[in-house]
Amino acid sequence: MPRLLWWLSFADEGGFLGGLVIDGLTFVDALENATRRGLNPGGEVKAVMLDETKGIAPYVEGRIYSREEIDAIDGAVLWNESVDRMITGGGDAAP
Repeated sequence: MPRLLWWLSFADEGGFLGGLVIDGLTFVDALENATRRGLNPGGEVKAVMLDETKGIAPYVEGRIYSREEIDAIDGAVLWNESVDRMITGGGDAAP
């Protein structure tokens, strides 16, 4: 069976607790892997199966990210995609 990657996002009534990329055959398996590896900060969890053909860079599997880290990474990714569209002439240049 192919290896699947999941994005798990954790939050409680106080707000966002962290997000991470982790492997698992199912959502439950991914959550159990996160818990077993000490990467489950508690609270409620939402999950999205990732498209392995797109890769996970710049994220690293098995590392929990804070909101600030995710905002910085996603902001840089959106900026780079915007610049790439401007250079290649494809699509809307606004992030």
